[in-house]
Amino acid sequence: MAETSTFPKISIVVPVHNREDSIVRALRSALAQTNSRFELIVVDDASTDQTVAKIATVEDPRVRLVRSPHASQGRPGLVRNLGVRASRAPYILFLDSDDALRPTAIEELLSAIETPGIGMAWGYKALWRQEKMISVAFVSSLNKVRPENRVAVLLGWTPGTGGLCFRREVFDSLGGFDSSLGPFEDLDFTLRFGLEGKWGFKALSTITYDCHVSHGISVTFTPQYALCLERFFQKHTSQFEKFSDSRQAMLYRLAVTHYFVGDPVKGRSYFEKVLERGKLTPKQRVIRWLLESGLLPLVRWASYLNGRAHEVRRRRQLDQKKAA
Repeated sequence: MAETSTFPKISIVVPVHNREDSIVRALRSALAQTNSRFELIVVDDASTDQTVAKIATVEDPRVRLVRSPHASQGRPGLVRNLGVRASRAPYILFLDSDDALRPTAIEELLSAIETPGIGMAWGYKALWRQEKMISVAFVSSLNKVRPENRVAVLLGWTPGTGGLCFRREVFDSLGGFDSSLGPFEDLDFTLRFGLEGKWGFKALSTITYDCHVSHGISVTFTPQYALCLERFFQKHTSQFEKFSDSRQAMLYRLAVTHYFVGDPVKGRSYFEKVLERGKLTPKQRVIRWLLESGLLPLVRWASYLNGRAHEVRRRRQLDQKKAA
């Protein structure tokens, strides 16, 4: 289709489920962009609160509501796929329904993604709690990694889907998100992007996205979470076998996860797999001892403190960048 001045340059896709308190803020942040050549696709994942009614209050011809026929039940990839397939633009940008875009996000990300050979782009994320910016996630890890080591990084790291911009042809080539992986659909998507090797990426050094958190970035451990993590590991076992450090890190993560969901037998078996090819670090040995001693609350508390310490370190990084 020929491009016209009214045809969208980029599609902003907003998956939403029961976000009546934040969806309007998210949509208004999109509509406030300095570049107006976009369409805004809101995909409702069977919300049962007033989310759809709130969306209706945002009157703008660029807003389009898509209703999911069934609840995704913890499979966000289903909703993301629905939104992308309903899009018309050559570029896609995800916005989570409780977050917000900075006003120049589209302008900056389009400048990056339209570079020949670039298939994916993202920027820094400001982390907010109770209307106060507490930290910045400098999601630019791959910039410092040699090309031959990028897959090793992507086996355990992703910039996340919120604020992620990519070419529609990337989505089509990869076949979309693997919804069977639940919360790990983003990790799988960016890993497959790296494995395909057709495109490069660009991580911007400016804040393009505001991530609103209630109690810090945390993980809710459930049996379904553990199952999806196992599926991700099994799907990419051949890649983990190529990178010993990534394999060991994932096995350790699987061990701890299964203790957290109340399956110490499987947790212990994963610790044994770690020890088959290497050793635990001193910190990991302490965590293992606490878990096997039934002191799970202490491990949770240590994890919470580690998360807060990480926030402080990132805040210092931001202050240093401002001062430079």
